[in-house]
Amino acid sequence: MTSIQEIYQHHWKRYQRRFKQLIKYAELPFPVDGLYYLYTDKNNINIEIPLIFHPCFNTYIQTSNLHKNLLKSYSNLIQFPPIITNDYKARLAASYPEKMQVTDSTLYQLPIMLKYNSNNSISTLFIYLNKEYEELGRQYEFSYYINVLHNLIEKAYPTLIHDIKLFTYQNKTPPCFLQHSTHTVEGLPHCKFKTLSKAENRCFIAIYQGNYEAKEIADYLCRSVRTVESVMASMIRKLLVNNRYELFIQIAKAHHHMRYLMTEDL
Repeated sequence: MTSIQEIYQHHWKRYQRRFKQLIKYAELPFPVDGLYYLYTDKNNINIEIPLIFHPCFNTYIQTSNLHKNLLKSYSNLIQFPPIITNDYKARLAASYPEKMQVTDSTLYQLPIMLKYNSNNSISTLFIYLNKEYEELGRQYEFSYYINVLHNLIEKAYPTLIHDIKLFTYQNKTPPCFLQHSTHTVEGLPHCKFKTLSKAENRCFIAIYQGNYEAKEIADYLCRSVRTVESVMASMIRKLLVNNRYELFIQIAKAHHHMRYLMTEDL
């Protein structure tokens, strides 16, 4: 493993050209000044990759409260809403000013969208725009572009980076008790998903992870295509949608249910 200081002072430079090419593939509709990817598992093993380095990150790596960042503990992340807006972040900063990441006042940060993975990990993207593009950033459906970036990064980094250990560290800071968090993982958040069977919930996870073709879902679940098609037909009836496209849209937005499924033994 490594340290955050080594990641931001040395390791990212070795892959700078490759990172730039990866971002280019995402075809973002606005210029990004700073961007890093964070993956956190249940043991607080983090993979942190600065894809677009910004000078404000130097302040970040020098802070003495580096590992106390609220957004880098699995126990904290699982309590947060699936989309962490800037208003929500402001409330956290007011409650825990010594634990929030240092940022540059000339930058605008896009809302943070948590991606819940089937292996019970959580990944996030921290995207910073120049303040002059703040209104432009607000106008776009940012979640689509964040999903595109997530998929690009997670498919690419096993081959993009020769030694992922260069970007891996353990956050040993004890989790915080989030006094103002109103989001819990107990119980199903949305009534319409309560009727899904175990097989349908497994299919839900496969679709949520970006598998849309029946063959892809079948391969993901190690089931036959016919079985998957039968399960999806049942889901369409239960969720009162008209077709697979509408089913996929419903599932893509159902972050709370995916978070719930991460706590279940499927």
